[in-house]
Amino acid sequence: MHQNRHLHRRVPRGALVRLERSAAKVARCVLRGERSREAPDLPGAFYRERTMLQIFCRLLLAVLMVLVTTFPAHAEFPLSSYNDVKDYKAFKDYVTGVGRGIFWANVVMGAQGRPKIFCIPEKLALDDGLVLSLLDQEIRSPSPGSDYKSDTPIELILTNGFAKRFPCD
Repeated sequence: MHQNRHLHRRVPRGALVRLERSAAKVARCVLRGERSREAPDLPGAFYRERTMLQIFCRLLLAVLMVLVTTFPAHAEFPLSSYNDVKDYKAFKDYVTGVGRGIFWANVVMGAQGRPKIFCIPEKLALDDGLVLSLLDQEIRSPSPGSDYKSDTPIELILTNGFAKRFPCD
């Protein structure tokens, strides 16, 4: 008690509180791994120094968010772009996937007792060559009554190709 009274006479009022706060700042800095431009135990503004990488990452994230939310997604290819992209593997994979989707939608329609769009022979394998040739043939010689404009989706053209090539009797 005597030491405490002696300490109060020598230390200005409020200095212990400032010292405790500074110690807390130092502890937070050590635990968080933060750096400051001035020693955290000195009075003054304390702020976290951001590295250029952190600033760049936040800026990149903001730009990506703007790009993702402002551009609409289109899930179909118009006929006008067919000749430009028909030789790309990614496009061939896409068309094959669309063809398989059309095939399985047709199977589900038959299983539900609804009329099928086309009837493919059981022995015929539905591979990428068949799907791509169906699309190419339908584009070169359209089904009767089909007049494809440049903005017609190739997915519709492929569906018509299945119906023309494999009609249900």
